Amino acid sequence: MYSYKFFAVYHTHTINSVNNFSITDNHGYGTIEENALVADFRGFTEIGITDHGYKHFMFGINPKEDHFKQIREEIDILNDKFKNRNLKILFGLECNIISYDGEIDIKDYMLDYVDYVNAGI
Repeated sequence: MYSYKFFAVYHTHTINSVNNFSITDNHGYGTIEENALVADFRGFTEIGITDHGYKHFMFGINPKEDHFKQIREEIDILNDKFKNRNLKILFGLECNIISYDGEIDIKDYMLDYVDYVNAGI
C-alpha cells in the first residue's frame, strides 16, 4: 500500500464563483482567507484559488478588471500574513473551453493578475 503526503491543492473555489441563478448559493462557500486557513491547518505549503471563468453557464467570477485587481491585492496581503506559516497562495482561474478552436473565457487583462490558468470543458 502506498502512502502520499500532499503539499498543495490548486483547484479551490470561493464565494467569488457566483451562482448566475441564485443570489444565495455560490459554487464555493468560503472566502480566500478561509480557504487559506484550511490549507494551513492541513499542512499544505501552497493553495491555488481557481474560481470559475465568467462564461461558465452556472457559476462565474465577476469579469471586471477592478474585481481582479482587488482579488490580486487580497492574495498579496494574505501571502504576507501566511509567509511565516510556510503557505503560499496563488491566484488561478478555472477557464472554460468555449469553442472548438480552443478559445477560453479569459480577457487579456486577466493574465496580468493571475498566476496560472486551468482550462476544462
